[in-house]
Amino acid sequence: MISERRRFLKHGLLIAGTMVVTAGFRTALAMQELQESDPEAVAIGYYSKTSRVDRNKYPNYEQGQRCANCALSGFSSGMRKPCKLVPGKFVNGGGWCSKWVAKS
Repeated sequence: MISERRRFLKHGLLIAGTMVVTAGFRTALAMQELQESDPEAVAIGYYSKTSRVDRNKYPNYEQGQRCANCALSGFSSGMRKPCKLVPGKFVNGGGWCSKWVAKS
């Protein structure tokens, strides 16, 4: 009886873990890349490439600032990751927005 209970728990945890991982992949696949024309991108001054930043409009932009090294993004590797400012969408690691914050 104890071995049946252990087997049940073991399989239950395995199934639950698989469901969590699958849900994470589905969420990642459902995400779209943030476009500069999207209302949320316009609101935060997002540019998909730092070379496109309007320096007259955003004088606080400094060379080297990009989404990949911003504290608000989920970047560790790769070029498209989620950002805390635009849930449900990817940002380009080589992009920038006016809300950029240095990682500590």
